[in-house]
Amino acid sequence: MEVDSREGLTGEAAEADLPALVSSMKHRDLVAVVQSYIRSCGESDRVKVAELAGIPVHVPEDLASDTVMHASAEEEREAELDQYAGACPSHYKGVEASEESEPEVGTNSAVDSDQASMIARAKWVPIRLTYDERKLLRLVESAMQVADYTDKVDVQFPPNASLARQMAIRARQMCAILNGLVVAEDYSKGAALVKSRDYAAYGNFYRKAFEISRRYKLLNPERMRSTYGKLIYFLMDTVRPDTVGLFEHIGVIEPVKTVFSTLQTSPRALKMLSDPLLEVATREIYSEGRSRGEVQRDIKAKEHAIRKLSRKYCAKGTRTKRNKGHFGGYFSYMFSSRNDDDSSDTEDKTMDDEESSGVQLTQEDIEQCIYALGDHSTYLRFNRLPCDRMIQYMQHYFSPDRVDQDVTGKYNISLAIEEGMGGSRLTHSHGRQYNFVLQSLTLWREVISDMYRLWHLAEEDLLDPANPYTLQQTGQGLHRVQKSPKVMKAMRQIVGRVQRQLGDRWIGSTIVHLGDHNVPNALMFIDKYVQVPRILGPLVLCLDKIAEMRDAPGMSNLVNNFGGVENLHRIILSDFFRHAFDGSGGDNFFDAGSCIDGRLTSAWNWCSQIEDKPYFPVFLLTGFTGFDGKEGWLVTSTSLLPHPMATTEQEHRLLCISPVDGRYANKCTDLNHIFSEFGLIRQRVRVEVEWLKLMSDRSEFSEVPSLSTEQREKLSSIASDLTVADGLRVKEIERTTNHDVKAVEYLIKEKLHSTGDPTLAKLTEFTHFACTSEDINNLSYALMFTEAREKVLRSRFTALIDKLADLSQEYADTPLLALTHGQPATPTTFGKECVVFVHRLKRQLRNLDRVEVMGKFNGATGNYNAHIIAYPDVDWLEISKTLVEERLGLNWQPVSSQIESHDYVSEMCDTVARMNTIIIDLCRDFWMYIMRGVLGLRTIAGEVGSSTMPHKVNPIDFENAEGNCGVAISMLHHFSTKLPISRMQRDLTDSTVQRAVGSAFAHTIIAIDSTIKGLSKVMVSAPVANRELEEHWAVTGEAVQTVMRRYGLERPYERLKEFTRGREIDATSMKEFTENIAREIGEDRPGVKGLENLTPQTYIGLAPVIARKYGTPVAEQK
Repeated sequence: MEVDSREGLTGEAAEADLPALVSSMKHRDLVAVVQSYIRSCGESDRVKVAELAGIPVHVPEDLASDTVMHASAEEEREAELDQYAGACPSHYKGVEASEESEPEVGTNSAVDSDQASMIARAKWVPIRLTYDERKLLRLVESAMQVADYTDKVDVQFPPNASLARQMAIRARQMCAILNGLVVAEDYSKGAALVKSRDYAAYGNFYRKAFEISRRYKLLNPERMRSTYGKLIYFLMDTVRPDTVGLFEHIGVIEPVKTVFSTLQTSPRALKMLSDPLLEVATREIYSEGRSRGEVQRDIKAKEHAIRKLSRKYCAKGTRTKRNKGHFGGYFSYMFSSRNDDDSSDTEDKTMDDEESSGVQLTQEDIEQCIYALGDHSTYLRFNRLPCDRMIQYMQHYFSPDRVDQDVTGKYNISLAIEEGMGGSRLTHSHGRQYNFVLQSLTLWREVISDMYRLWHLAEEDLLDPANPYTLQQTGQGLHRVQKSPKVMKAMRQIVGRVQRQLGDRWIGSTIVHLGDHNVPNALMFIDKYVQVPRILGPLVLCLDKIAEMRDAPGMSNLVNNFGGVENLHRIILSDFFRHAFDGSGGDNFFDAGSCIDGRLTSAWNWCSQIEDKPYFPVFLLTGFTGFDGKEGWLVTSTSLLPHPMATTEQEHRLLCISPVDGRYANKCTDLNHIFSEFGLIRQRVRVEVEWLKLMSDRSEFSEVPSLSTEQREKLSSIASDLTVADGLRVKEIERTTNHDVKAVEYLIKEKLHSTGDPTLAKLTEFTHFACTSEDINNLSYALMFTEAREKVLRSRFTALIDKLADLSQEYADTPLLALTHGQPATPTTFGKECVVFVHRLKRQLRNLDRVEVMGKFNGATGNYNAHIIAYPDVDWLEISKTLVEERLGLNWQPVSSQIESHDYVSEMCDTVARMNTIIIDLCRDFWMYIMRGVLGLRTIAGEVGSSTMPHKVNPIDFENAEGNCGVAISMLHHFSTKLPISRMQRDLTDSTVQRAVGSAFAHTIIAIDSTIKGLSKVMVSAPVANRELEEHWAVTGEAVQTVMRRYGLERPYERLKEFTRGREIDATSMKEFTENIAREIGEDRPGVKGLENLTPQTYIGLAPVIARKYGTPVAEQK
């Protein structure tokens, strides 16, 4: 044994440079790297370097001795391999993993407690896909798109299919997938395989294709939700005892390629995981709150580190030529005075010896490993950030020991919840709920930190031949139920870690539902947690933008109504912290109410109700479109039932007939919850519930039980907590009843029974009491029209008017040649021409606000026939008026036939059609201004004007708006003329027409948004505008003639015509004529002086005054 000083930072140059370098470092991450390198030095060098750098030395216990014993090369190599054995997946051949000593991700970092050791991280981080691998990925994805595999096995297999029948179906499906893959890759080989069924010959191809697909999913947990699920279910079937015989010679499963599995093939490369420079090479660089110089320095340092590491640890013969002098000496303090090859002759020789015993990894291979670890750093930051921000918001606005008051006095901002109130299934005090939410957010953050590891373990559980799934009824169909011991153990470790972090007594259940009727298998379990950033991310973004947009048009009024930014934040957050963590994820405490995965289900329930929140308009103004993932898993979906061929939201949109649900779906999301099928169901339920509540409140209806406050809350929650799942239930009932309103009635009855409250159950047969379907429908549509006007149309038109008002103020003094009949006319200003549209649209907006939305509630032909028979002593006119006006906030229609006459719908449609007409006029004018060159368009990076002429910047936004306005107008005119007409007391033609009204409004808001986008790009080209004016001095002739007429000069028009005949009317000729007239009249007389300085540019009258006076935002109009 020898004492090893562990060569470190030595030499006068290093001593001289180190203090200056360290003192210049402002970024804590670089300081951390120096600390890490200090720990890797020998003891004497460690102390010396620390003193020079002015950095405290944290000496690990295992390095605390005065000497470091150096083993023989063979002993050292064996010990090093043992070190990595615990960090290697158990299915890697030749390396055994100890479950007892397996390191937990996120707990062993020597530099930063937020990072795992590189060795542990490398175990779980997959390698990036190459270009060729991505082609195979597309192939597998395509195969899985058409595969019949699904999470609900009762859909896959015929009802009551025998076990043998299921096996036959499963085998046929698996063979079809395998055949299809080979056919798609090589048709001739595929055709031969179909005949021979020799699948073993293509085993390598199958293993490679499936490994690539699984690796891509691990790299992108939020992607491929449908196709990956099918793939895993397919692979699960290949290892089942009853089908394994088909595949025992193929072996379609191989371990996912990770950073560690790649590096461990080369003893030389494996050492890179212990190199402190790897932290620099893999650290994410972000710009928030940092100067450009700091960011550029970190970028250069990272590039430098990647190059040095890849050259140092690749096989020596594969190194690429390096660019000498680049960043020379930048990190000299890390690597002493050694040259850029990073290794001494002795070290290089040792590595060369090791290289001969393993795979020769190229410099590109090493770089891919480094990039993969860097991707993981980015993934962690991006996905953990929403959790961190929500915890910060919680700790900033709330305290477990104090309940603040809402400054408006309207909202409850305590976090306390009570079982049965507002859908809650838990009862917590404010302080207890605070800690419960903090636990949950911290737990979610830790799960995200371990997401790569959990996906690996989930696959090991899912594809374990010794642990096959069983088919079980879960209450939501037949599912593959499978125990998941590895994921279960990892989750218990995570829960334990959170308990140690928070240090308080655990609140709620610690049960992890996995492998039971709640969460059938590991795939469904892990997939739930992928959605955490999709829930918290949009919420955090909205909260952040409220402060940024507090003074924006439309936003300022809303913020003020909620008592300011901070009070609005408290209102939103308190609602989220109460009801997203209220135990509504299950029917009882232990089943899913406060268990580990049930907390996430409760949060999704809150997301599904966001459209009904009083602050939802604030969300829309911040740009909120839904709680979605990268493949479009919207809560605010464009359709209640997706297209049957679609497996993702994008595919659904691609297959839609209507462009408002397809191409333009993202532009119409704020109308989805209003005019969709679910929107109609939601309002129908609301009307039915309000009718039940009114009857229970009135003593005239003695048979209807009165309700306690708690019972009223439960009844109200049937409407307020309605989810898309309830909407699907209505559609399921409708398949039996063939009547949509009756299906809603049956849903309400089901929910009344499900409350378990005998008093509420007595209301069952009073649901839809004395109502005709049109009583419910007309009120529901009236509520939809009201909501659309208040939440969507008004805000959109306001935004357009305000944008035009801004332009009118900005360009109030900018002269512009007017054209009448296409010919040059008296000059104006661009701002004044904008204000023309401001004034017109404001007037129509007032007309839209004045439309009285009506509602009737009077029975089958409007006479209360059944009502008066059942309850002859009830004042039914007063009851009807109370329901319509007081309970629903509409205007009561006392006289009607079976239907409300729809006159107000006609009035609203006429007004909106007129506003669309004005927008068309605007778009055509701006199109002409652009054609003349008076207006220019700002180019947007990435946009293409023409497919063949790259120089073009087309006015596409104005053209898109004009087209959508035209479609909307044609539909609105039809609604206006058709809906007020109904044969006799009623025909059904209005029913199908009303369902299309949302489409007309959707085309309207698409047009408005496109117009606003176009207006945001325009800018006046002053040189072009001036040139036009200079070329048309004749327009000033009007002013000269008018002055001549004032002072009685004869034939003013003819005199100007005769003077300019045969001459160009320009500045010289007009000045000469003006001077002659001035002398004739008298130069000092009123009006004559104005002619001396008259030019086309100054001949703009009161245009600037008009623009400024009337070009005001909507909020300022009187």
